Amino acid sequence: MYKAEILQKIKSVAEAHKNKVKDESFLNIECEDCKTFGHLNKAYHECKFYKAVSARDVGSSGKKRKQSAKTKEEKKQTTGDIRVILLLVPSNGKVAKGYTAQLEQFCKVFNFKKLGFRSVAELKTNTSVLFPNLIRSDGFTVDFLFSRKKKPKEDAIIDHHDLTLEGFSYAEITANYRPAFVDPGRKTVFTAAIGLETERHEIRRCSTKEYYHMTGSTSINSKSERKKANCTIKDIESNIPSCKTGSPEHYEIYTTYILQHLETLFSFYGSDMGETRFRLYQGSKRAADMMVNMLVDGGLKYDKELRKKEGKNR
Repeated sequence: MYKAEILQKIKSVAEAHKNKVKDESFLNIECEDCKTFGHLNKAYHECKFYKAVSARDVGSSGKKRKQSAKTKEEKKQTTGDIRVILLLVPSNGKVAKGYTAQLEQFCKVFNFKKLGFRSVAELKTNTSVLFPNLIRSDGFTVDFLFSRKKKPKEDAIIDHHDLTLEGFSYAEITANYRPAFVDPGRKTVFTAAIGLETERHEIRRCSTKEYYHMTGSTSINSKSERKKANCTIKDIESNIPSCKTGSPEHYEIYTTYILQHLETLFSFYGSDMGETRFRLYQGSKRAADMMVNMLVDGGLKYDKELRKKEGKNR
């Protein structure tokens, strides 16, 4: 419901911007790139040389990075391709050629209905490959790699239109919304003032201690510390020399120490840590949802009626 209202608001603001008369002060400015008038350079979204920034453009030099032999070997061990799938499904031992034939072999092993795909045809699109016949695993979790779908044409109108305060009127805000003024802090993840009251308003906050408790990292770290205390790993980690040095002699001491205890460290942080990493990943996603619920609706922390219901259910 909230998403539909926000999208409708973005569309209305986009239409208002589209029908708005342009500022005439920019009409005489010539673009440095496309040599047309009305904007300064290609950073303007209506310039024909404009390019939207994506996550792939950040920190990329445009060159393929070299990978060590160790990295390549790890990818081979943790990536499931069609040759691995042949070991799980009866076949004549030949590798299927072609995307469709390989996809059908994947579907014989894995039930894609659990992921929302009812047939092999839904895994294929006319514009791009949705599932590239590739999975990865760290020994505990399994990742199915999918390509991102293109946005539908009806959502193209909301591109390059971010909601700002100028897109709302005071009467509209008081009638339909409940503003929250959020301030991040050092000891708290956020502190928010709820509402537009000038004399008295509700304060909601989530401390860093609460956040780590919601992620489950506090209990996981305590279990890990108890596990380290039962072996020599804690003494090894506490005596690791610093690698932050400009002296070659000191760095050689660090590398020598690490190489001496490499097998012990690998045995402790091996494939058995896959479940721990997965639980921490689940906890981080769960904590984010709980903080959003705390900010918007109050959650268990600020909703007394919800706390009573939770207590009765227990």
